[in-house]
Amino acid sequence: MLAEWDRIVRTTPGTDVTQLSAWARLRGHAGYTPGCLLAYQRGRLVGGALILCRWLAGVAVVGYLPYGPVIPVDAPSRQSVREALEDAVVAAGIAPAGSMRVDLSGSEQELRARAKNAGCVRPPPCGPTTAPRSVAATNVTFRCSSS
Repeated sequence: MLAEWDRIVRTTPGTDVTQLSAWARLRGHAGYTPGCLLAYQRGRLVGGALILCRWLAGVAVVGYLPYGPVIPVDAPSRQSVREALEDAVVAAGIAPAGSMRVDLSGSEQELRARAKNAGCVRPPPCGPTTAPRSVAATNVTFRCSSS
């Protein structure tokens, strides 16, 4: 599955090595948890996104989607695939519901105490963990792989 994804990343103009599975493995050594959200239409891989998440100082999860999503130029209905991927990122709980300002002054112990007092809890692992979902309007099925 990831070999097919890597082929799409290598052959799609404007992509970057940061969407390759090798990059995910490399960033894993730096504490990031990779997740790959893949979009399929009629059994064909038509796009996706490598998402990297990291738990920082016991305060929050920071995630990023470098140079993604990736959708091959020959994918049918490219705009529909892009919109469906964006919706899936939000539905999977990967996209932020908002943003916040964080005061990082103080010791780690003080930061942890402030986070606890603010009701911050450690979230579940990054990325969707449910069964594949379908977006009927675009006939796109999503699968998540973390390896």
